[in-house]
Amino acid sequence: MEFKYAGFWIRLCAYTIDFCIIILLGFILSPLLLSFFTNTNNTYNLLIDLIGIIYLMLLPATKLQGTIGKATVGIKVINKERWK
Repeated sequence: MEFKYAGFWIRLCAYTIDFCIIILLGFILSPLLLSFFTNTNNTYNLLIDLIGIIYLMLLPATKLQGTIGKATVGIKVINKERWK
């Protein structure tokens, strides 16, 4: 199976899509979770960071072989043996 490395611009496009998804998830989940905390500004930043970390760590281990942004632009994450 032939593969080629993704270039800078296609990776930037994938990252931009992922960034928008993470921010959108933060806006959706923040009203639910921020009601439990008093310092909402720092808590919101922490919430966005946690969503981003979970999103970027878990999705490459799924059948998508990458994040939603990477799948959208056709990038797959593979190992040295060219498999998932």
